[in-house]
Amino acid sequence: MILTDLERHIKLQDLYRQAELERSLSHSSWQTHCTVWPVLSRVRKTSRGAPIMPELPQAKLEQTRLWNRDFTLYLLGVAQSSLGSALSSVALSFLTLTVTGSVGAMGVTLALGLLPNLFAPLMGTLIDRVPLRIPLILGDVLHGLALLLVAFLATRAGLSAPIFYGFAFLNGLLGTLTGPASSSLLPHLVPQSELSRAAGLLGMAGQSTALVGLLLGGFMVSKLGSIPALLIDGLTFLLMAFLYLFIRIPARAAVLKKQSFGRDLLEGLTFVRGTFLVALVCIMAFLLNATFAPIQMLMPAQMLKFGVGAQGYSVGMALLTLGLLAGSALLSSLGRRLSPALATGLGLGILTLGMVVFASSGLYALFLLGLSLLGLGMAFTNTSIGVLMMTIVPAEMRGRTFALLGAVAQAGMPLTLFILSPYADRIPFSSVFWVAGLTGLVMTGVWFALAYPRAGQPVPKADSLESDTLLS
Repeated sequence: MILTDLERHIKLQDLYRQAELERSLSHSSWQTHCTVWPVLSRVRKTSRGAPIMPELPQAKLEQTRLWNRDFTLYLLGVAQSSLGSALSSVALSFLTLTVTGSVGAMGVTLALGLLPNLFAPLMGTLIDRVPLRIPLILGDVLHGLALLLVAFLATRAGLSAPIFYGFAFLNGLLGTLTGPASSSLLPHLVPQSELSRAAGLLGMAGQSTALVGLLLGGFMVSKLGSIPALLIDGLTFLLMAFLYLFIRIPARAAVLKKQSFGRDLLEGLTFVRGTFLVALVCIMAFLLNATFAPIQMLMPAQMLKFGVGAQGYSVGMALLTLGLLAGSALLSSLGRRLSPALATGLGLGILTLGMVVFASSGLYALFLLGLSLLGLGMAFTNTSIGVLMMTIVPAEMRGRTFALLGAVAQAGMPLTLFILSPYADRIPFSSVFWVAGLTGLVMTGVWFALAYPRAGQPVPKADSLESDTLLS
């Protein structure tokens, strides 16, 4: 049902009065802190008279269907942002290689982009303490402006290795802000029963436009240079920030809690440590990402060895994205018929197969096949783990949990890249893939042996975990 502006305003006023009544009946216990009280801002009018949506009480924003206005706006925003990011990924990869003239320098750039993940637990705690809209908008605005600055410097021939290093670090730092915030947002936009389908649809939308962006990016970089791609990506980040103004986002309990920042941080660490499945996912992600890290560093140089250059790189990345798209489409169509735990195990197995194909052939055609399998496995693994975490982690803990998961998962990547960067020009590509394939095989066995049987078990609530167990 479509509401007029007057009806929407009346509905918001009713929500406010009802929440105020609930507040007056509350008591000061932990359960009160876990109940989300409203932080309603004044409904402002845009130039067209449409209200910009404030943060609503979490309990009053229970979506009843998958296709609602908030999810649709978010889906459109993710799609256009993925298009820009795909364009700039091709541009930045070859721009870095051209300016620095070194594969090792590209490895340092990638490592510096991952280094800020070490600060992710602090960012996650901050996200749980402020209205969710703030990190989402702030992160995208700063990211967009940074890309526009790099494009401007490129027009003046002012780029150098230190600038790429600084941009990579800033890009990674902003990712620690927007990544956990985005993961915390999705469960509020759709019913919990539709989370798998929603995650699959988001993957399909982002990967479809990324596929277009990668194919277009190769042509654009080879014919027009890197600057147009960087400009487009900067503008898509700014547009995404604008769309967040019109998406209804619930207020959260953590915004109103009075305990200290350090206490909140310790609470998040305790929850992750005391939840077996979350802790196991952290460890597995650390090992997998550490072994997969050199692949992205070596990819542009390998494409040059194949004699296909930037356009061949774009085709390879497009097939990787096509695999991601196929995996997301399968997950979306299967929905609740395929459990996230089983889908994760299948994804790990497909990742392992892709690594074996990479390692056993030096042909460009088989390399493309390996990239397709890698994309399919990544879609199954990443999407399914994300859905699994969204369903078992309490809403008030999601910022800290997703940030800590991201920090641990990415911690091994900069370490691996820093160690291998001095030897990047001499590392046999096949040996990297054999190590990654063996790691993937072990992780697949660990998942089915330890994680899959526990996936359906209840997770302890955050308030049942004592913080002193962290030091035991």
